[in-house]
Amino acid sequence: MVNGVVNPYLDVPADMIRLRILNGDGKYAFNYQVKDAQGNVVPLVLIATDAGYTTETFTLDNIVMGTGERTEWLLDMRGLEGDTLYIWNMSEELEDGIIGKDGLNNVSAPNTALLQLRVGPAQTTSPIISFPFTLLPSEQPDTAGVLHVTKVFRKDVFTVDGVTKQYFNIDSVLMDMMVVNDTVMLDSSEIWTIDNQTDVAHPFHIHDIHFWVTEIIDSSGNVVDPATRPDIFGGPLDNVLVMPYEKLSWIGTFEDYGTQVAPDSTYMYHCHILPHEDKGMMHQFVVWNG
Repeated sequence: MVNGVVNPYLDVPADMIRLRILNGDGKYAFNYQVKDAQGNVVPLVLIATDAGYTTETFTLDNIVMGTGERTEWLLDMRGLEGDTLYIWNMSEELEDGIIGKDGLNNVSAPNTALLQLRVGPAQTTSPIISFPFTLLPSEQPDTAGVLHVTKVFRKDVFTVDGVTKQYFNIDSVLMDMMVVNDTVMLDSSEIWTIDNQTDVAHPFHIHDIHFWVTEIIDSSGNVVDPATRPDIFGGPLDNVLVMPYEKLSWIGTFEDYGTQVAPDSTYMYHCHILPHEDKGMMHQFVVWNG
């Protein structure tokens, strides 16, 4: 569904249009791609991520988004009046380990057209005729001298309500609403490394702040070139898909709402796949004004 509608369509003008995309699913990732009626790929231009503009425009053939992620695109509809474009979920082309890939967890709709874009007459009196290159300067904090923290995604055996089985978790500790797992100093910046030691991709989401990804080390130990992943490195995030056996580092500043260190003053960070967070893959932190 798109905005609660099955098999939806959207009437759009033959102009440059801007779309804000939210993956509102509770479990599945999507691999978005725009195609024309003949199946040809139409490039999308990324201009924003979860928390704001990218530093420049990035022209992409597709974009993968985990649960809860948001992006904004420009699509060039000029000269396409009377045509129909389609936003597809190319699930069969997702990488192994991503929940949402065809064949994993009984996905029932592989490579599905999600939304029709029906192009009508142009409406804009002063249309955009070219994409900007630079949008806004990066607000990424300085990495010098900041505290480094590591959070490990694991799958361990726990006994919960008398049932013993494996649960996804953070640092081998399940969520407890009466526990403050981390204390962060007000106005400090920290680098967190999310070390995913499972065979499943988990979308990491943190409340209160947004962050900038600084480094990804893939499952083979290789450093990922930021130029190959502008959707992750290009703008501010609060939600990012961490691939199996990958180490992803980000930096953020905790500059608001300092409180006492107590469970009723916490923010959360968690896996955004609802069955994972609901079964304990979530922790709490306090920004301390001490």
